[in-house]
Amino acid sequence: MKLTQGLTTIVITSITCILTGTISKQPLLRGLGEIAALAAISRKIIVKQHEIDANNQKQLTVLTKENTCLQAQLSDAQYELNKLDKKVKIQNTCQRLYLSKIDKLQHQQKVMMGNIAQLQHKLSNKTPPNSENFRQISQKSSMKSLSDTQTSVTRVSNGSIHFRQKYSNSK
Repeated sequence: MKLTQGLTTIVITSITCILTGTISKQPLLRGLGEIAALAAISRKIIVKQHEIDANNQKQLTVLTKENTCLQAQLSDAQYELNKLDKKVKIQNTCQRLYLSKIDKLQHQQKVMMGNIAQLQHKLSNKTPPNSENFRQISQKSSMKSLSDTQTSVTRVSNGSIHFRQKYSNSK
């Protein structure tokens, strides 16, 4: 309030000096009034600038605090992201290993089925065709191979592997 009153007083005084100097044709008095007016205007500008600077400093302090908090949150988020990335890599590796084992087992199963077929073929060649045993064995093996069909299904979802064998009876 005091500064505003002082500025008002200086402005009124300067206007008075300018008018008196102009009317009485005294350039020194008029110059003094102009200088006082310029001083009042510059003082007002300086005061406003200081207020703006103080406001900017407060905002800068608030923004700096917010930035520090956000940096901490970002650091925490990056740490969590790195942990999750490691877990995903481990899970992918486990899935690849499981699938590799399943493929290996399926291959072994195919090899065994081929060996069984070869052994049945050799057995059928060694047994006389008119024999009653040959007919019973060949009927059982043909019925078994036709009636029991095994199908394996492998499914990967949500980081876990489901392996299921289906048996279907087709007659």
